[in-house]
Amino acid sequence: MLELRTGVATVVGLFGATASFDPWSRLCLGAGLGANSSGAQLAAFGRVRPLVFMGKRWARLHAVGLELGYSTGPFSNAFIDSRADPSGGSGPTYSYDRVHWLQPQITYETRSYRGFNLLAGIGVEIPLATQGYHCLKEELCAENEIGVLPTFTVGLGWAIGL
Repeated sequence: MLELRTGVATVVGLFGATASFDPWSRLCLGAGLGANSSGAQLAAFGRVRPLVFMGKRWARLHAVGLELGYSTGPFSNAFIDSRADPSGGSGPTYSYDRVHWLQPQITYETRSYRGFNLLAGIGVEIPLATQGYHCLKEELCAENEIGVLPTFTVGLGWAIGL
């Protein structure tokens, strides 16, 4: 299946594409490439679908799944509060050349008889390792702890070979 993904802190960043293979209806394995505001993101994921329902009318497959993803790429924090920024502007206060993320999420997907696929997911993004820290605003870098981030994913795809 080929899929375009977007959302908040998705496995492919802000926007990207994935390619996946379903050996059977309860398992999906895939990889992707995307970007966030800091640069390119590389990703790999696996999705298990413990709850699969076959519909007779509007869609062939409805599934609730658990996806576990790994992604890596540059990261910078989003700083918007102008009250705490003495310069009065917004922008990142720190960045990393590379962060390795583990991304579990709960997903719902539906696939039509003709192959159209819709995916929605919610989860968290957990930093595993970081490389290349840069402080961009010296007065604000005291709070440079990178932590767990919430994620929300929407994917639109097409299953090939149905």
